[in-house]
Amino acid sequence: MGMAQNAMRVWRTIGRGVTLGLLVWLLWWPASGVRADSGGTPPAVAEKPTDDKAGADKETVAEKKPPVDAGKMLAQVDRKLHPESFELFAQVTSQLPNGRTSQLSLYVVRGKGKQSAALILSPDHLAGRAILRLEDEVWMHVPGELELRPTALNHVLMGTTAGTGAFNNADLLLTDLAVDYKATLLEEAADSYLLELLPRDARLPYTKQILRVDRKLLLPKSLQQYGANGILLKTVTFDKVSNLFGFPRPEVMQATGGPRNPYAATWQLGSLKARPFPAEAFTKEFLPRVGTLFK
Repeated sequence: MGMAQNAMRVWRTIGRGVTLGLLVWLLWWPASGVRADSGGTPPAVAEKPTDDKAGADKETVAEKKPPVDAGKMLAQVDRKLHPESFELFAQVTSQLPNGRTSQLSLYVVRGKGKQSAALILSPDHLAGRAILRLEDEVWMHVPGELELRPTALNHVLMGTTAGTGAFNNADLLLTDLAVDYKATLLEEAADSYLLELLPRDARLPYTKQILRVDRKLLLPKSLQQYGANGILLKTVTFDKVSNLFGFPRPEVMQATGGPRNPYAATWQLGSLKARPFPAEAFTKEFLPRVGTLFK
């Protein structure tokens, strides 16, 4: 009997609990949900994004582009112009202040970094003269002279009579811009980038250069070169882009002097090919024999 009475008490307790729970649920349900006949307003449902909103979200993500690395871009422009180590032939035509026009043909070889040499092939009275850049030193060889002449990057190749006019030694030796200059992005337009180039060394010929780069091709469009006190020395435009040498690049550089430089000159590329050179090719001892590199 004792066990039966205990069982009955347990079931009565469980029954009271179930009844109380059901009553609480019935009281809560009308407030939390809307019955069909209640006439109430259904609870707000989270709005699904429309196609327009989804598209806007995608555009917002697309607009978050990484910032332009001006230094990396300048290095890419250098590689678009020529390989790291190469040889080329070019002709420079200059318009002199006295109205005369002069021409000379050049053979240029360049290794990695600050190693390059340029040799005059014509006219005859200048043929054999050559300049060498070895790091930050520049030397000139004149046929018949035993010793090399020290010169500088901002000097004109052999004086104005050599016909280089607006182009100086630095222009003709074709060292990568990224090697000599630090780049900063000034402007990003729909079709181009504008970079400011500041020299890494005070011995460089330009205190500032402003380079406009074609956005699609990553090739230079124009280059303004400034000297001391912010004076514009010349403006160079890059023309006649072609695939003549196996990749798109300008064949022509047109240089127009600034207010204090009345010269104008055209640099016309004749041939260009990648080629490695031994270290000996860029030494002072080898400069008088740089012409033997012809193949």
